[in-house]
Amino acid sequence: EDDPGNWASAPECASLDISARTCVIGGLRSLATYRVRMAETCVDPKLDSPIVESEHGATTRPYPATQPTFLRTGNATDNAIFLKWGAGDPRDCVWSRWEVGIRLLPRPARFRDDGTYERDAESS
Repeated sequence: EDDPGNWASAPECASLDISARTCVIGGLRSLATYRVRMAETCVDPKLDSPIVESEHGATTRPYPATQPTFLRTGNATDNAIFLKWGAGDPRDCVWSRWEVGIRLLPRPARFRDDGTYERDAESS
């Protein structure tokens, strides 16, 4: 697979029985074009079929990275928030940077502008 121009075996398809009409060849390079060929082989190699080649090349597509996992916030101070996460599966992504955004939410009604908690009048 990594040697352009040379044919490589596709064992995923070789082990199928005679009634099989489809198979998936995995472990290929992303964004690469492949040509496929096949023949029906026999116990007596003199009776093998001629080789047939695919008319067109097939190009694999890139797979994007999966999303980061386990995003958590904590250890907040008066003006900072600590973040922790796990990296997703990069798949075909060549990593460039983390994109992190933050959005201010409305202040809960029970908090004053200085951040202190205002007790409910009924519970005092």
